[in-house]
Amino acid sequence: MIGATPTELAEHYRLSQSTVYNWIKEWDDSTDHPFPEAFAKIQFRSDNAWHWTRRVPVYRLHAVSEWRVALPAARKRKRAEAQR
Repeated sequence: MIGATPTELAEHYRLSQSTVYNWIKEWDDSTDHPFPEAFAKIQFRSDNAWHWTRRVPVYRLHAVSEWRVALPAARKRKRAEAQR
């Protein structure tokens, strides 16, 4: 698998979807350890009465894996910064 949606990332790492969405929200470009950018968006068509569609970001699995390895050190830096 090259790319994964947030739901697929949660399944791959055996985490809750909310954890992945928290990573995306909490570790934005303003941090020293931003979550990798999505390289594509998949558009899903809904079968509901309004036929709404939803666009879901797709992230490179390798980039997210590398990011996740460095996450504990980034959390330490973030906590140390907050305590100053």
